[in-house]
Amino acid sequence: MPSRVQAVHEASGNTFTSVTSERGQYRLAVRAGVYSVAGELSGFAPVRQTGVELLVGQQAVVNLRLALTGVEESITVSGQTALVDLTQ
Repeated sequence: MPSRVQAVHEASGNTFTSVTSERGQYRLAVRAGVYSVAGELSGFAPVRQTGVELLVGQQAVVNLRLALTGVEESITVSGQTALVDLTQ
């Protein structure tokens, strides 16, 4: 299932976004600098890795491990009791 990956250049705040393949692979074309890389997918807790430093011409592998979150559901039941005529 594809998820969203976002890298933020820590000095400038520039944001680079990508979507993973079905196998979880992604590529981002970014400039040299220090980045915060985050991933998110419905049903999983968001994950962030900070301090990812890239040099000119360098390729980096940043593996983000997503953890399952609890599924929350709520059910609301409402109703009225039938009125009973005690005179009959």
